[in-house]
Amino acid sequence: MVRSIDIKKIKEATNRILDQLLADGIETIPLSNQMYLAVSSTEKYDMDNVPEQLVVGDLFDDLEFSESILQSDERAAVYSLTEISPLLAYVGEVVAN
Repeated sequence: MVRSIDIKKIKEATNRILDQLLADGIETIPLSNQMYLAVSSTEKYDMDNVPEQLVVGDLFDDLEFSESILQSDERAAVYSLTEISPLLAYVGEVVAN
């Protein structure tokens, strides 16, 4: 089965979650962890094989890169979502605990 991702709906859902955090008085989350493990993008969606290696990500770098998007008038690269997604995952994990 093939499905499509509706960008407007994903944006609305993400905004709704972030708006709820703000309404709950959560405006910042301390980054008490810097490094994380992830599966490479070439292996992430291959369900026929076990990933051969993990890659190391850096939340500090992801945050710096994400914040730089706001400081530039240039069009943000769509690939920037790969730096924002670990930050959103971290926020969800920290707030849920």
